[in-house]
Amino acid sequence: MIKFIRKKLYSDNVWSRIAMLICIFCFAFFGVTIISYYLLPKGFLSNQSNMKDFETSTSLLVCTLQIFFFNMISVLCILVASIFSRKKGEIYVSSGYYCFVLFVIINAITLGTGSFSEVVVDVALFERIISMFHITKHAGLVEMLGQVLIACSLANKSLVMTDGKQTTTRKLKEINYTKTEIAVFAFGLIIMFLGALIESNTIIKMS
Repeated sequence: MIKFIRKKLYSDNVWSRIAMLICIFCFAFFGVTIISYYLLPKGFLSNQSNMKDFETSTSLLVCTLQIFFFNMISVLCILVASIFSRKKGEIYVSSGYYCFVLFVIINAITLGTGSFSEVVVDVALFERIISMFHITKHAGLVEMLGQVLIACSLANKSLVMTDGKQTTTRKLKEINYTKTEIAVFAFGLIIMFLGALIESNTIIKMS
């Protein structure tokens, strides 16, 4: 099973990578959300929120740009992590995937424990999960889809590869990108911007 998953995650076909990572995302995100809802205290990550002191503009465009560039921190983390990979079996596993899954787990715990703000609202688990699909109001799924596309477009582009004993490096010019991979990366950024637009519109309406 593990070999099958790795094979799909590092397929030459970027769409196979995307399909498999979406499956992993759904399993990890909703699984951790449910577990954290029942096992962790409410507001578990409230004091750790990077957005609690983040003041946004009342202008839709400016607010969108603020949120978009803030969210680019996660993209930068995935991009930097994707430089490195470690050999597992016959495949070099990109650290970018691990970075993405870490963000998924943090977001899932935030949702499961209601840690969006210091004031925790008691909402039933089913309502919390269903609310994520109201993508005109909640940008979480949209933004994470953008991260999926970006992570998958960079999955086999590592510059530093190790098997634990020997490390091999490649130059940037040795990396080949297909037109599809470039398009997927660009579309991922567009989706991230769309998510920022949705989020900023919700914030402005609530203020």
